[in-house]
Amino acid sequence: MEKKKKLIITLLCISLFAVASKVLAAEWHRKGSYVKNVENWHQLTYTGSVRAKKGNKMAQITYYRNGRYLNGAYAFVDSWSSANYDYDSRTVWDSLNPWAAKTTYRYDL
Repeated sequence: MEKKKKLIITLLCISLFAVASKVLAAEWHRKGSYVKNVENWHQLTYTGSVRAKKGNKMAQITYYRNGRYLNGAYAFVDSWSSANYDYDSRTVWDSLNPWAAKTTYRYDL
């Protein structure tokens, strides 16, 4: 019986690490620009990434907790720039504490 428990626990641990490492939470596109919010499988971090295409307005994602700014990713390409795209990415730590304030985000595209 003890060997069976160890085998089940081992298989459970392996299956937890064998799944994809990231879960896509949300993604928005507009004329070649995009904003993505990705939550890692362990639910401890969010990664926000943005890409702005030349001629579009700024793409941004900002993270907040208790209404307080935590971090953000911003991308913009000036009309005079020779670049066609700008890209930025940021990672924000979350908490597994069920009583902690929620981590929220806002985006503009």
